[in-house]
Amino acid sequence: MLNLKQLIFLFFLAISILLTSCSSSKNEVAEKKKDDKVNLLKKDFAPIPLAPGTAEVKSLVTNIFGNNDKYFCKIKVNEVKQYGPSTKPIAVGSEFELEIPDKMVERLDNSLLNKSEVVMTISYLPSGVGQADSNSWRIIKIND
Repeated sequence: MLNLKQLIFLFFLAISILLTSCSSSKNEVAEKKKDDKVNLLKKDFAPIPLAPGTAEVKSLVTNIFGNNDKYFCKIKVNEVKQYGPSTKPIAVGSEFELEIPDKMVERLDNSLLNKSEVVMTISYLPSGVGQADSNSWRIIKIND
């Protein structure tokens, strides 16, 4: 029969065959990790939610004017793209005035001259206790 050396040799041979047949190659593992990264980059992520009290609207600028070193514009809302939490509803077709930062005046003026729609993020700031509710909407960002 088999002596002790041959049994030990067969035992280790069987163990090594078992271990190598069950493991995957390093290339397969590397390829899988690479594919996972590519698929992660290709996924469509949900849009970043808006802050409370804000809305993203597509609108047409109808007028720009200044008052006491502040600029305002009048817009007509053509589409509301999304709302942030606790934002007042905005009716499509409604017109209202917004306070605009100085750096956005030129961009909105071009939109007014070209009669082109602008997608913008606007914010509603409620007035304090005992104050009149005046021009509480302002432009936060113009989305290109």
